[in-house]
Amino acid sequence: MKRLIITTLVFLIVAIAFFGYEKHLPQGAPSFEEPVRPGYVSDRQWQRMLMRGGDISPEKAISARKMIKNRVEKLKKTDHDKDGGLSFYTNVGPKNIGGRVRAIAVQRNGSGENIYVGAAGGGLWRSTDDGATWSANSDIDYSLAVTSISVANFTNSSAQTLYASTGEGQAAGTMGLPGAGIYKSTDGGDNWSRLPSTINDDFLWCNKVQVNPVNPNVVFAVTTSLNRSGTSFGSGFTGEGKLWFSANGGGTWSLQAITSALTDIDIHPSDPTIRVASGRGTLLILNSNNGMWEEQVTSAPNKIPGSINGRIEVALSESSPNTMYALCNEGDSNGTAHVYRSIDGGVTWTLRGSYSDIFSESATFGDYANTFMVDPESPQHLYMGGMDLWESEDGGLTASVISDWTQYHDFINLNEDEDIQLHADHHILVPSVNYSSTNRKVYIGNDGGIQKTDDIRSANAGTNSHWDNLLGGGMSITQFYNAAVSPHTGRFAGGAQDNGVLMDLGGGLNGWKQPSTGDGSEVLFHPTDPNIIYATVNYNLLLKSEDAGTTWFAVANIGEGNSLLIGPSEINPTNTDIVYLGGAQLWVYDDSDGTLSSIKGPIPTPGAFITKIEVDDQFRAIWIGYSNGTVEFSENGGATWSGDVSGFNVPNGYVTDIDIRPFGPDALDVLVTFGGYRPDNLWRVTENGGTVSWTDISLDFDMHVNTITHHPVNFDWIYIGTDVGIFASEDYGVNWSTTPVNVDMQPEYRNEGPIYTEVTDLFWEFNSTQGVNRLCAATFGRGIYRSSSVLTQSYVDRTHTGFQFGTLANPYDAFLDAEFKVRSSSAPVIFLEGGTYDEISSPRLFDKELYVKSQASTGALIK
Repeated sequence: MKRLIITTLVFLIVAIAFFGYEKHLPQGAPSFEEPVRPGYVSDRQWQRMLMRGGDISPEKAISARKMIKNRVEKLKKTDHDKDGGLSFYTNVGPKNIGGRVRAIAVQRNGSGENIYVGAAGGGLWRSTDDGATWSANSDIDYSLAVTSISVANFTNSSAQTLYASTGEGQAAGTMGLPGAGIYKSTDGGDNWSRLPSTINDDFLWCNKVQVNPVNPNVVFAVTTSLNRSGTSFGSGFTGEGKLWFSANGGGTWSLQAITSALTDIDIHPSDPTIRVASGRGTLLILNSNNGMWEEQVTSAPNKIPGSINGRIEVALSESSPNTMYALCNEGDSNGTAHVYRSIDGGVTWTLRGSYSDIFSESATFGDYANTFMVDPESPQHLYMGGMDLWESEDGGLTASVISDWTQYHDFINLNEDEDIQLHADHHILVPSVNYSSTNRKVYIGNDGGIQKTDDIRSANAGTNSHWDNLLGGGMSITQFYNAAVSPHTGRFAGGAQDNGVLMDLGGGLNGWKQPSTGDGSEVLFHPTDPNIIYATVNYNLLLKSEDAGTTWFAVANIGEGNSLLIGPSEINPTNTDIVYLGGAQLWVYDDSDGTLSSIKGPIPTPGAFITKIEVDDQFRAIWIGYSNGTVEFSENGGATWSGDVSGFNVPNGYVTDIDIRPFGPDALDVLVTFGGYRPDNLWRVTENGGTVSWTDISLDFDMHVNTITHHPVNFDWIYIGTDVGIFASEDYGVNWSTTPVNVDMQPEYRNEGPIYTEVTDLFWEFNSTQGVNRLCAATFGRGIYRSSSVLTQSYVDRTHTGFQFGTLANPYDAFLDAEFKVRSSSAPVIFLEGGTYDEISSPRLFDKELYVKSQASTGALIK
């Protein structure tokens, strides 16, 4: 997350320490001195809710996943179904920069331990070598939002039982898509299966599952419910949480309690009769005498005051079973944190200390990031995580900060052996399974992934922090909002959730750099100068680099409150000094003189923000879309505007993307996508004689669409990024692939590519040497993917003369040249134009299936 960098103090830190700031603000720029908005966490939730179309049912996401999975499993390798010629995908990183981690678990492995990580949008990962390398588990595919992992360490063998929950509802409003219940492994984590008893509405948001440490069949789970009256992702929690119990390993569940939203359940590792559940304004302790769960947040004496209405996390002392602590988010505007302690198993509670810095962002920040741990050796030694990590050596009476999130990116990846600072926003803190006075190893999960210290008592906020980053070993869990690739160097960059602007500076998968924190939005590569890059972070603060991304400085800011948290931007293709920024108004930053000016005022709808800006490659038109569904265009650089052309039959909702048909007769032939799981969110818009026409080209089932793009050469081929992957059409949206493209070619890697994954942005990489394009996909939880088919098809035209490349512009003149090409690229599609091809009868065609298509037919399979 972080904290829009616009107060005077914070801006100076960012501008000087982070970006090497050395320029004045542009003329006409709103002030950087506006106060930090206390609704920052809520803003992100609100924007994600808007993107999903308002009043929707989470069951649609679940049913869409189920339908896709059924279609995938029925596919055969010969069913190359309208896939736009796409082939295998490869992950291009980053694998040394993380994303939000909600779950960490450690498992005995002989004298060592395995580490498990659950990412908010990146699935389940395991390391068997202390974090040096990681592998993803493809069994957990319906939902990659893993919220907890629990291990029954009932023996020292590797054949242990594990459970993993899905569906992120820990925050005040859910940050991600609904889950798919609880998964279980009975072979030490090698294989997982979904518990049928959790495939229902009650387990859509399962915040934590906890197994009895000595009995793998005794399991508890806590869930959060949504309001069924018509609210949607990101808001609308009823405040209802449910506590579930299973005595048969998750075969069946019984409801133990219904209270406010529950986020945590703990069982004492040495005394499993001690069981505690907590959540927003609630803390329940199981009374072993009567078997009842008793509320601890009441107005009664010696209890936690009933005025606590934020999230509560509980930490149990391993060395003193009757000692437990509660870290409470007061829920006030100051983000106050209270620490309460009980030394009699929860019968009585006393206030130990109050702190204004642990949850220093807002009333809801402590609901988003809140973790607590008692040192296994000492009941007085506490570690509390919010924005930073805090330590108390006297049971919470006093505490001091032992991390500094503002310095995280200054140390990361400069030297793999060098200490780093901790990332911000802490969600889980876990000691080593072999924790002792000689092994105080601890793992922490936050918005930057997973970090480790070999001695938690030595960790500090200085440069010698004693923390190491357990990234760089193959884990790809970054949550991108948008991404791009340099047309000059082929290096990738993007804006990521709480990881700012990320840059591949030439080191490959593990060579990405993070020059800033905060929420990165978009990266704009200069079309002719490889050294100039623009990027936007929180609320459309515009940054510029003049050395290909090595250093950055701020150049413009339209002002917090005047833009969505993740606001759109675009560079003018013909006057590259011009950058457009979208907020309530459309702003233009002119780098030639440093000015910032508005070229379009707000629309009449209160609270409507620009969500997408699309500029024609030849600058014949600018298109903009709004959060309320308004769509407008200008054909004179923004001097005048069309007014809303969205029409009565177009849905009112967040415009997620606009893409102009390349090299059309004008720039008024576009594709527009709207947020929401609905059957009418994908449209083609054309203009003829002043009349704007809308044609519905949506999928054949309800699916949220985030992004859309044309093929840069074959313009009738279009691609969309959805919450379950990429779909393609080869006839301009008349027909779509029945599943996310390419899964028929790699069924064994179903969630290693962008499938069952939220694809947030699609863009093209052009290789001028090869004369081909690759489709690239930014995902919200699995980094960036690129299609490894360098050409979506090979073209053959016997009437063509000139240089042969197999492209539409430079086709082969012999069929066998194309045949050889598609064999080596695993893209068995050949387009024939003109002439007679006697070679088609070649016996070489009989050893492999190929698709041959022409302009006059839909294609014929030659065997």
